[in-house]
Amino acid sequence: MTIRSQSRLWIPLLLSLMLAACGFHLRGMLTLPESMKRMAVISNNNDSPLRQELVEALKVAGVTVVPVGESAFILSLLDENFTSTISGISASTNTRQYTMAYRVNYQLMGPNAASIIPPSSLQTVRSLTVDANQILGSNSQEFTIKQEMRQELIQKILSRLSSKQTKAQLG
Repeated sequence: MTIRSQSRLWIPLLLSLMLAACGFHLRGMLTLPESMKRMAVISNNNDSPLRQELVEALKVAGVTVVPVGESAFILSLLDENFTSTISGISASTNTRQYTMAYRVNYQLMGPNAASIIPPSSLQTVRSLTVDANQILGSNSQEFTIKQEMRQELIQKILSRLSSKQTKAQLG
């Protein structure tokens, strides 16, 4: 083997080791303490797509979602709000661009109603440009963007649940 062919083998190996050493892990790889592997998820609207998708994401991460009385940890979705405002109009006063914002307020309560994550707010914002020639397509575009925003908020919540700060509060 030549030095060049050996370097082709060593460089990926070294990069992998560096990523592992810095704590990098793929998105979706949620690492919660064992004590948090049973959790209740409550919301003002149990039929909310955000709540339903969050419950599914927790299950994929190995969390057993149980009723409130069966868990020491309660993740509360206190409020969720989606807004769409006009951010641009054309010369003919047709709406051309919207700014969409999706916000969720949540908290995590632990044993004896201890606040692990105090009431917190997360928000994501996107723009939607409407093509006057494709009005029907803009509805599906808005639906898709809203789904992406919801997934982003879920990833942010999961990230916060698995953060070092949250784990430190558990002791």
